Amino acid sequence: MIVSDQTMTTETLRQLQLSEFYLLTEFKAFCKKHTLHFTLDFGSIIGAIRHQGFIPWDDDIDIAMLRWDYDAFLEYAKSWNHPNIFVQSFESDPEFVHAFTRIRLNGSLALQEEWKHMDVHHGIFIDVFPYDVIPSQKEERDRHQEKIYTLQQTKLHRVSYLRTNSFSEFMRTLVTHPQSLRSMQYLNRKQTDIMTRYNQGYTDSDSVTHMTQGFPKYTDYRRTIQEHNSATLFPFEGSYFPVPQNYEAMLLNTYGDYLSYPPKAEQTPHHGVVELIFRQDILEEMQRNQGKQSQDADATNHKNESAERAEESDRD
Repeated sequence: MIVSDQTMTTETLRQLQLSEFYLLTEFKAFCKKHTLHFTLDFGSIIGAIRHQGFIPWDDDIDIAMLRWDYDAFLEYAKSWNHPNIFVQSFESDPEFVHAFTRIRLNGSLALQEEWKHMDVHHGIFIDVFPYDVIPSQKEERDRHQEKIYTLQQTKLHRVSYLRTNSFSEFMRTLVTHPQSLRSMQYLNRKQTDIMTRYNQGYTDSDSVTHMTQGFPKYTDYRRTIQEHNSATLFPFEGSYFPVPQNYEAMLLNTYGDYLSYPPKAEQTPHHGVVELIFRQDILEEMQRNQGKQSQDADATNHKNESAERAEESDRD
């Protein structure tokens, strides 16, 4: 199915969301089994707070894990023989661009324009971001962030070089960004070494943040370790998922007035997906589950209404 951010129909987007929610529920069960802590992140927090589920036009799910939980997850995932799931990291999929992890749905496709030429798994996905300790001093934070940003740009130059794969582009890259000719796995390992530099000897009051994409203001997403671990459960698509304690400050720093809707023109998907293939068996399973949750909610509401009427009758 050929799609775009601007032309994706409501029905298609909902099928994508249900496929992603399947991945989230499987991930949640796996983390519970291994006592691993995570929270929702970014737009998924807004979805939980404002919509009790997906933002209506959102096309992804974001998850945050402290680095030590994240690393433990990747280690446990080596023996997670789930037929429907591929845990994509730069170790399991060497040309994967990012220094975070994607949980991919086998037998599906969510091809993004930016990465479509890369030789990696392109299934429907959810994102899992590691959070690392940041320096306490601003000057040191700025230097740290600059190193990560520079390395992220180096990876993007490699992506551009591989897209054209021409001799002239090779020579230009050799002169301007020679590090881009190193393997993506090498660059991601180097980036991870930089990101994890301050993780030793941490305390619960230390701040952590998401650094994997080299954002210019990585402190916008920061939280203390205690705030991350003291998460609050919020409803999301009929289930409950953890949200970090300081979600309000983080969302205000990142999005401004997050309770207000953006302009209509901005209410579109944003991941540049150009082709989709769904797993019909997964969609049918999720639609059955959603229907059951709706019936259970109706039954609970009916029970509560009956109890209220009985109380009113007793008072009369």
